[in-house]
Amino acid sequence: HKPGSDVLFWSGGWRQGDPSRSTRVHRRRARVSSFEAIDQMVLRLADGTRFPNLKHIVIAGHSAGGQFVNRYAAGNRVEDLIAPSRGIDFRYVVANPSSYLYFDGERRIGGEGDRFATPSTSECLTCPTYNQYRYGLDHLNSYMATVGTDTIAEQYGRRHVVYLVGELDNRDELFLDRTCRANLQGAHRLERAIIYYSYLQHHFGPEIAANHHLAIVPETGHNSYRMFGSEPGLRYLFDHEPADRAASPAATSRPAEALAS
Repeated sequence: HKPGSDVLFWSGGWRQGDPSRSTRVHRRRARVSSFEAIDQMVLRLADGTRFPNLKHIVIAGHSAGGQFVNRYAAGNRVEDLIAPSRGIDFRYVVANPSSYLYFDGERRIGGEGDRFATPSTSECLTCPTYNQYRYGLDHLNSYMATVGTDTIAEQYGRRHVVYLVGELDNRDELFLDRTCRANLQGAHRLERAIIYYSYLQHHFGPEIAANHHLAIVPETGHNSYRMFGSEPGLRYLFDHEPADRAASPAATSRPAEALAS
């Protein structure tokens, strides 16, 4: 099926809010950021004449979708337009992404998941683009540049973001980003999530834990069905608590030092 000329399309850039494409073969009159497309959907949902009883908006994504949600949570401005006037609570669920958006040039110090500094001279020479967007805030795309680096970081620090990562998503497989820029964030998705959560506390301070939460899904790998159908997945997507849930936080949250190895 060939989509009509009024249908927008992207390649891999959709996961970071890049503009839709227009090619010689598939020309489009307009190019729109994938983030702007979600902005318009959210604004439609928040229209009180259409959905007067709407109180919660959850934006969730797995794998490349998790990358999208991580960056969208930092860059969008519609939450601040909607939340105060409509009293709508926003939540972003980031599941098993290959990489994350960092807010300065620091990365974890070799082998230390809770210590961060600017990479060494040799690392910067080997990977000079390590802090370019979508991994950092250098060379932002048009959507994010309009927001600005200071606002991006400030917004992200106060938004409600949940990170779901599979305990078994710890292998070099399934389209894992293996660029030098991603490798500076960790060896695999599980390690990268644990390191990123430590980085957020390093960058924003320990108070970030009031709005940002990390849940490790036991015995689960890179599988969206199992991730979102898990106990923490259902809880953070739908505020669902099983009636027979065991009162043990260890069931969904494991020590980082035990899992990063």
